[in-house]
Amino acid sequence: MRFAVKYPITSFTLLTFAISWSLWLPQALYSQGYTNTQIPLWGLGSFGPTIAGIIFLYLLSGSGGLKELWNRLRDWKLPVKWYGFILLFPTAMIMLSFFVHYILGGSIPTLNLRESLPLIIPTFLLVLFLGGPFNEELGWRGFMLPRLLAAKKPFAASMILGVIWALWHLPLFWIAGASQEGIPVSWVLLQIMALSVIFTWVYRRTRGSLLVALLFHAALNTTGVFLPILPEQAGSLQPYLITVILALGFAGLLVVLTKGEL
Repeated sequence: MRFAVKYPITSFTLLTFAISWSLWLPQALYSQGYTNTQIPLWGLGSFGPTIAGIIFLYLLSGSGGLKELWNRLRDWKLPVKWYGFILLFPTAMIMLSFFVHYILGGSIPTLNLRESLPLIIPTFLLVLFLGGPFNEELGWRGFMLPRLLAAKKPFAASMILGVIWALWHLPLFWIAGASQEGIPVSWVLLQIMALSVIFTWVYRRTRGSLLVALLFHAALNTTGVFLPILPEQAGSLQPYLITVILALGFAGLLVVLTKGEL
């Protein structure tokens, strides 16, 4: 307990990795043929950040910490422009990457909008609660980012969180069926670092709204479902790489325009 109070960010990180990697590492070993033991519910490891965040909020702040978390989850009274940004930015970025890919000689994947449109809202809700946002954000932006911002400047806080967030994903690159499988590790890590900066920028301009962080994360993941950007779906690695470059460019622009204050 003393260690957790003195080093809350380190303690949270260790518990997050312990929860997630205890399920992911055995499954990665199985996928790579090193063991015969499969972990049927390995996907539950994605809830590591949220579980650790809730535990440490209660340990350090009691029920008051959980109440504050709940208040940030239901803080929806924000300017409409932020809802527009978090919902449209992922689509705009991927569509732009497809355009650049086409200009460079690539082919655009076939999109069946008539079949996809009725599925967008149900898919968004499924992704929101099971596909990453709710699994992670109560930890990353609910517990960790506020504490980093209390001690570090926004850009530095984003980089620290980005590194931890990126490294947390590592076992997934070797798990059959994970979305990270088959993608160069370095590019995913760069993408996550860029997204960490963008998330912090949105977070600071929406009064630390955790709801917005959840919706932004859900929009990013849902867009990838309907706009096939991953190499296996798009038939080429190039669209994904262009998307990463665009994310890095936008994050860099934010850093320059805000002088690192985001």
